[in-house]
Amino acid sequence: MAVTPKELTRQMGYLHHLRHVQLRRTMPSDVEVYIGQLPMLEYIIRHDGCTQIDLAEEMHVSPASIALSTKRMQNAGLIEKRVNEQNLRCKMLSATEKGRQVSVRCREVFDAFDERMYAGFSEQERETLSRFLERLAENLNGSAEELRSFRPGPPPGPKIPNRKKGTDR
Repeated sequence: MAVTPKELTRQMGYLHHLRHVQLRRTMPSDVEVYIGQLPMLEYIIRHDGCTQIDLAEEMHVSPASIALSTKRMQNAGLIEKRVNEQNLRCKMLSATEKGRQVSVRCREVFDAFDERMYAGFSEQERETLSRFLERLAENLNGSAEELRSFRPGPPPGPKIPNRKKGTDR
């Protein structure tokens, strides 16, 4: 039986859902960040003083969605918002020390999860999968460049030591 595009889309959706659920379960219980906020936090760390509009454009979401997420992140003590003196309506974003520490801890969880997810795949198989994903992006966007350049990973900087294990959910 041939695998239909609908079945492939269902499988990709299920993997996305499964990744989200399992990441949430493995996050340390004291970490006050939603799974989708990590890429935002990492962007803010890499682009200190960026605006909410910059962040919305980078994340491909609405400014209203970013306003809600950054409000939650600010309330959790992960970021600070400052008013731009040249444009009083514009808010500049910076990560707090707590936000930097949470970012490192979460990135470690994400990276370990990704290693587990791709366990048993050879380098060649990962390269083949990458080419297939690029073709999907080209079919949707007309280009795979955005897929290749999207880097939500950790910002550069010193590594913050781990806390004691055993607080995971």
